[in-house]
Amino acid sequence: MATVYLARQASIGRDVALKVITGPDANDPEFGERFRREAETLARLSHPHILKVFDFGEDAGRPYLAMEHMQGGTLRERIGGTPIPVPQVLKWAEQIGQALGSAHVQGVVHRDIKPENVLLDRNNNAFLSDFGLAHLNDARANLTRAGVQMGSPSYMPPEQWEGADVDARADLYSFAAMLFELLAGKPPFRAATLPALMTQHVKAPIPSISAL
Repeated sequence: MATVYLARQASIGRDVALKVITGPDANDPEFGERFRREAETLARLSHPHILKVFDFGEDAGRPYLAMEHMQGGTLRERIGGTPIPVPQVLKWAEQIGQALGSAHVQGVVHRDIKPENVLLDRNNNAFLSDFGLAHLNDARANLTRAGVQMGSPSYMPPEQWEGADVDARADLYSFAAMLFELLAGKPPFRAATLPALMTQHVKAPIPSISAL
């Protein structure tokens, strides 16, 4: 959906993460209006563990977001296929959970909770990123590829697989699936194909974390 650059905000001398929308519909006026509305919502979100959006706009017809730059990498890079110690998981769970709850109170559903969308700072604190962008991507998909469900398969709740409307409860499901992976070193469901993975999320009982 986008290309992210490390950029310099020259006016105040700080580094930012510059996300430039580069998808096929970036120049579509309807998509541009949706992006503007989503960006305004993102910029209003306020919580210590939600990645800050400093600015948004358009350059040469390409929408962009200027966001806080984190230097600790992503949660995905930390997992590496091995379980994370419980005290560390509890710290991240509290930070991410509070950020998610704050966003829900402010009427914003993330729609794509996954380790790639959790960034870490130098002190190993967790920050949620890309709020609302999954919603924007869904809207674009509905315009261009009707019937294709956007999201990250390993964390998508059953209602999203089935194409139903999602709300804050979908974020809680994805959050729980991500915490499961942090504790177990692997996601709750794995399959060789998307249809098989969908069947597990929709019909299979949740595996026991204690059994692992």
